[in-house]
Amino acid sequence: MHSVLASIGAHAAVAAILVIPVTLLVFRRSPEAALCVVIAALIASNSSLLWLKHPFLTARWAALFTLGVVLLPELYRAGREDLRRLALLAIVPAICLLSVAWSVEPRLTFERAVTFTVVVWISAAYALRWGREPARLGNFVDAAAVLAVAVLALSLLAAPLTARSSLVHQFRGVFENPNGLGLFLGLTVPFVAGALLRRWTSLWPLLAYLIMCTIVVTDARARGGLVVLTIGAVGFALTRRQWRQACVVGLTIVAVVGGVLAQGQSLSSPAAVHTAPSGPATGTKPSSLSNRPTPVPREPLVSRLTGARNEAWRATFRLVKRKPVLGYGFGTGDRVFGLNPAVAHFRYYEGADPASAYLRALLELGVLSVVIFVPLLAAAVLGARLLVSGGSIDGSCCALVLVGGLAAGFLESIFTTAGAPWAPLLWVSAAGCYACRRVARAGRA
Repeated sequence: MHSVLASIGAHAAVAAILVIPVTLLVFRRSPEAALCVVIAALIASNSSLLWLKHPFLTARWAALFTLGVVLLPELYRAGREDLRRLALLAIVPAICLLSVAWSVEPRLTFERAVTFTVVVWISAAYALRWGREPARLGNFVDAAAVLAVAVLALSLLAAPLTARSSLVHQFRGVFENPNGLGLFLGLTVPFVAGALLRRWTSLWPLLAYLIMCTIVVTDARARGGLVVLTIGAVGFALTRRQWRQACVVGLTIVAVVGGVLAQGQSLSSPAAVHTAPSGPATGTKPSSLSNRPTPVPREPLVSRLTGARNEAWRATFRLVKRKPVLGYGFGTGDRVFGLNPAVAHFRYYEGADPASAYLRALLELGVLSVVIFVPLLAAAVLGARLLVSGGSIDGSCCALVLVGGLAAGFLESIFTTAGAPWAPLLWVSAAGCYACRRVARAGRA
């Protein structure tokens, strides 16, 4: 065991050392591609492939902090108004760090607050950069599209090669969790659509990609992923004023989801019935009740529709009532249930956190969690204006990713998880919305 742990530690150290020059080299060629390198490292740290996951549990932080450092010169290029906005944005990580004082796990809160601070800073730096050079936002959209296609392709390739591509009859590809795969593919659909639109006017390449994504996300049973995929795909067509394409895309998604679910239902075996141990030998009369089959209690409809998240939501509300003002400390959302087993006692739910970004923020920071919602919601309002006015393709892509992420936040905890790709995707998309708004205001001036 000691040798195995030492081997894992050595691999992690090598990966961390190698990822730093890789990030720097990619940044020299394309800062936007370097951002996708960081997101790829975060995906690797959440991979179903253990040989990839363990080294990147450490290496991801090397990539994240390296990018944060090389973006520091953006502070010197920022104007006075930009610095004032950065000062306001700094309230977000400041509150997170301040919660160390009352956190139920101060060390965990400090570590997660620091990494989240780096994510917020990286997003702000790219907002400044894209505000000066709007064309560079398109480079990020293209790089994110390439990453999304690569994740889909690698997940499909992993299916016949390793049994770890599935988890309890749910497809998860290269992700550790089926919901993770669905969320990532759903969130990045607008980026793929935007990249394809710049190169082909035909709808067929996008439809082919959407069909594959919908099959994978449905097979993963990722409810949040289906929500954001539909928002991204249909919303992109609507923002381009392509009403017929929006109908075709929507009907395609519905048809594929229905087909996959019907196929899965036809292949699944009848519901299992738990029985008592085998009865006595032949010729012996069995007891009246002991050997009768005991049917499994049917899961309530609400639990089936929400993936049993409603149990976690009820427990979260009860816990929030205990500390409504300050919460339990930033980053402790996946630990509070374990510390309160009497409240967080579930029949069907198997997760460790509230399964909602909004409830998790409320659990961690109480009423102070508003500081997390305000920047994202304000960016979403700016993004909605871009969508309504038919703004640039790149701005529309970022707006749809952000809107989809805010919708998925009702089902998944994705706003502040710096160690996974969701939070960087959302905050960088918010940065894209702010940058497009700044460019539009400068154009009118």
